[in-house]
Amino acid sequence: MKIDRSLDDEAMDNIDHALGRPADVMAKGCRDHFAIPDDSPEILQFRASRYWEEGVTRNSMTYFHVSIEGRRALMRYLKDTDQQPRLYAVTVFGHTQTVAAKSRSAARYQRYLEADSGMSFFEFIRGASVRAA
Repeated sequence: MKIDRSLDDEAMDNIDHALGRPADVMAKGCRDHFAIPDDSPEILQFRASRYWEEGVTRNSMTYFHVSIEGRRALMRYLKDTDQQPRLYAVTVFGHTQTVAAKSRSAARYQRYLEADSGMSFFEFIRGASVRAA
């Protein structure tokens, strides 16, 4: 599950971006890389960081993969900055969907925005319940 977020710390934002901004940064997903042009000055920072493992170079781009230390650092950063989302099961008129959000009310509102049901928010919340997933 992807989270729509942008982090203030550029190094952590790069790791989050490389992983596809997942709700669970420790879960293996289909994405774990960041591509950098070979002539970029940033490439030296990536090579020196224990959060990245250098991969292949193709078409003048070098691919770096997030290391397990990078995942752990991102997890700590998200917890320390209170940006680690929680998973909630939002049930609306018998249909349940898992939503990542900071609170129950935020999960309910996010589900309302995604539902596109034509109902007012107050009609929607009358038929909605939220629990921790």
